Amino acid sequence: MVETPGRSAKPAALSRISDLFTWPATRLAAATRAREVSAVEVMAAFLDHIEAVNPAVNAIVSMQPREALLAQARAADEALA
Repeated sequence: MVETPGRSAKPAALSRISDLFTWPATRLAAATRAREVSAVEVMAAFLDHIEAVNPAVNAIVSMQPREALLAQARAADEALA
């Protein structure tokens, strides 16, 4: 189980999908190094969050295509292997 401050415990798989973008960068880095989460999972969570909120906040003006960013994340995962 993974707990996020202020939230109830959830199975790790559900937390990864919905909550990774709320984790501090230090926790993301440690979890990635420990292979608790993959760079692809982290990237996908952030891209999903951007897709969900950016229409309302218009904070991201220009971004590389999703597949290019996920390819970079896969390369990072391979480098850690």
